[in-house]
Amino acid sequence: MIVCYIFLGRRMKEILAFNKETDRKWRWIADINGIEFKIYIEKWRTPEPVPEKITVLIGNPEEFENKRKYTQDEIEINPELRNEPIYELVKKTEKKTQTMRYTPIVERNDWEAGEPYIPFELLQDLEEDTLAIQIRWGNSS
Repeated sequence: MIVCYIFLGRRMKEILAFNKETDRKWRWIADINGIEFKIYIEKWRTPEPVPEKITVLIGNPEEFENKRKYTQDEIEINPELRNEPIYELVKKTEKKTQTMRYTPIVERNDWEAGEPYIPFELLQDLEEDTLAIQIRWGNSS
């Protein structure tokens, strides 16, 4: 299911494929050498139609230029904003067997994406407790 797996300096890029729908979120998934990397995104923040693929960039916060966050109210007023990239600051919260759980550093009601469980393999060059995640729609670079 992996379409692209490259490292851009210390910033990592991964393309995930659409996998399923939950009550409030959509889920995309990639297989990283047998370990699932899943990203859940709030339905209110997802473009329509739902993209088959998303590009996820993971790195240090200073590596990203577009750090704009949107609220659900802003999206409801201007649905075109759903097409904009998602930017989340996340912090390490729980070490699992093969992944590290990260939690967005905003109030729960302001999450645009859920808590990613990132395979350790993708974190080899990223040892900081706080990371930035940017989600772009489709196979964008």
